Amino acid sequence: MIKKRYQYLILNILLLFYMVFNVLDLYFKAENIKELILICVTFFLLVNLLIFIINFSFNKFFSWYDKHTAEKYNFYQWMGNPQASIMFYEEFSSIKNFEHNKFVENCNRIKEKMLRDLPEQSDLKGFRTFLELKTSSPRLTSLLGSMQTILIAVITSSLITTLNFTNWSVWKFIFSYILLLIFFVGLMRVIDFISKTIDRDKLLLVLVNECIQEKENQEVV
Repeated sequence: MIKKRYQYLILNILLLFYMVFNVLDLYFKAENIKELILICVTFFLLVNLLIFIINFSFNKFFSWYDKHTAEKYNFYQWMGNPQASIMFYEEFSSIKNFEHNKFVENCNRIKEKMLRDLPEQSDLKGFRTFLELKTSSPRLTSLLGSMQTILIAVITSSLITTLNFTNWSVWKFIFSYILLLIFFVGLMRVIDFISKTIDRDKLLLVLVNECIQEKENQEVV
């Protein structure tokens, strides 16, 4: 939620800069100051509404994609994309009140679930093998790099186009700005989703190794 607020804030600051640089042009086209204020407010509301719709649409798409993938899943697909032994989402997504800055306590909560759902040493080792396969796979890292390259290319081309075509009309500039927002927000959502998935798998791999080590120490004692 905090990251989304920062994203909205940055985009609105960029939008404000655009309005300031073009306010004189809008002022001369507007019949009075009220019309100018109405144009500015309407533009702000429309852009923020569009950002909200894009975010909402991408969230719905990812939810639909996960559900559709699960329905069509078969054993042959499992060979290239095995599923985790533990489903963390169902339990942890409902936990809203927790201390964000207490890293060790949160890790212990995850380890407790691992030990509860996978009490046998062989189960933990199987889960570790699954995580090692996921973290060593180039699929997500390659996709992340591609998305970042595309994002840089889109931003660069948009800035060059804006600087070279200063004689654009206001509505053409608004339309190009909206297209930039669609690409920017969409790519940022994909990059954020992939990055979180990679970091989550790495964290789980570290914690399952700790669980295995603790069990081995208990057996020695």
